[in-house]
Amino acid sequence: MTLDIYADVDPEAKQQAVKYIEGAFDDICSVFQREVEQRRAEMEEQNAEFDPKRLEGITPESIPFSVEELRAMLAVLEKAG
Repeated sequence: MTLDIYADVDPEAKQQAVKYIEGAFDDICSVFQREVEQRRAEMEEQNAEFDPKRLEGITPESIPFSVEELRAMLAVLEKAG
């Protein structure tokens, strides 16, 4: 609402606001992309071999997603694989 009132007075201010918002999304996406690339590199390093010992000490409370979310993630991986 404030942006509509004050930015209409100065069209350049509205353009700058849009560029600022676009830049914020670009930063978030680039950070996410770097994290994805880093995780892929780590998985390749480990040869993506499953080691059951890695699961020791994991509790349901320590897993940050639900069973339904896990199923959805697995479906995406199966499509890609």
